[in-house]
Parts: sequence; C-alpha cells; structure tokens
Amino acid sequence: MFGYWRDRSGPWMVPAVWTSVVFAGVHLYYGTTYGVAAPLIFPGLFLLGFAFAATYRFSRGNLVVPAVLHGAHDAAAFFTLISEEGGIILEYLVVLIGALIGLIHYLNREPFDLPPIPPPPLP
Repeated sequence: MFGYWRDRSGPWMVPAVWTSVVFAGVHLYYGTTYGVAAPLIFPGLFLLGFAFAATYRFSRGNLVVPAVLHGAHDAAAFFTLISEEGGIILEYLVVLIGALIGLIHYLNREPFDLPPIPPPPLP
C-alpha cells in the first residue's frame, strides 16, 4: 500500500503514517493473544509499520529489504517461545540492524528521487 501511495499523496511520511495505522490494525487479532495487555502492543506495531515504510523508501523501493526485516522480526518473536531472553535479544538485534541500515542511508545522504509510478493505461 505504501508503495502505491508514496507518489500520490504529498510527502512520503503522510502515507507512511496511515499505512502504519493499517499495519497495526491488521494485527488486531493480537487482542485475543495478549488480552488486556494488547493496547500496549499496538504502538510498537505502528512504529514497526513506519520503520518498514521508511526502509522501503530509503532502499529506493526495494520490497525485499522490509520483507526480510519483517521475517527476521517474526522469527525472533517466535524464538521467544523457546527462549524468552534469547528471543528478546534477537528482536532488539533486528531493530538495531534496521537502525544501522537507516543511519548508513541517512549519513550517505545521496539525493535520490524515486521514479514516479506511471498511471494505469486507459482502456
């Protein structure tokens, strides 16, 4: 969704915010998993969705990068079933790696423009 709307709605952060809300909303089923603690989970899911949108943008539209980070985050979360401490360490390691990738892209500061998405052909 973010890739579709990034060129159609002003600054990239506008679609990043609302698609992050959708990302958190898609995970509403966590309410059955976490019960009364579920509302504490959704801000983290929003931030995770925003990080995926930013990663997609700063990787110049490469969907593989946020997909790998999402998979790594989920794998680390599942690892908490085996070792709670190890899973938490892995989750923070994934976040750290993502932050380092973002920092490297930020410090690189190469100006880039994402190619505009062409309009669909007329029938």
